[in-house]
Amino acid sequence: MQDIIVKKREGEKVEVNKKAEQLAPEKIIPTNPDILEWSMPEYIFKNKSNDWYWSVGIIALALVALAYFINNFFFAVIAIIGGFAMMLLGAKKPVVLNVKVSPKGITINKTIFLMEDIESFCLNEDLPEEPRLFIKLKKGLSRFVSIPINKGEEKRAEDFLKKFLVEETLSESFTLILTRLLGI
Repeated sequence: MQDIIVKKREGEKVEVNKKAEQLAPEKIIPTNPDILEWSMPEYIFKNKSNDWYWSVGIIALALVALAYFINNFFFAVIAIIGGFAMMLLGAKKPVVLNVKVSPKGITINKTIFLMEDIESFCLNEDLPEEPRLFIKLKKGLSRFVSIPINKGEEKRAEDFLKKFLVEETLSESFTLILTRLLGI
């Protein structure tokens, strides 16, 4: 089992012997009102049955057969790589995200998004699994970032972020919707 350090209060650390998929969202009690912190799994992991893996394999083989009939070797290679990648993604366990929101920016594990680089934010509480904080960056290849947030903490996070950022209506990305539908 992997040891995970969860920060409960400033300066106090507690060791928890749980895997990421067993980690319950931690309620963070901040000692500094200018900082919000929480830890959550990257996504809610769902165990895949053998039937799921067989289905992915059969679909990949059907695409390879189609590629053979239309004489497209490149498509066959892409179908094999795609099927293998889907199986690997389906088995991947979530990483625990340690999120810290301060007047300087938003830190997710070791990645820092400065407030001046963030264009807007949106809290989406209507998602089936968990509420998410979406941030829209001013520049970059990936301009939208999706961050899971503890249920019940949305209002506090929204009030805090409104001090520094513009709230805008942002919807889920196609990739996020697709991964949820495919069960990845």
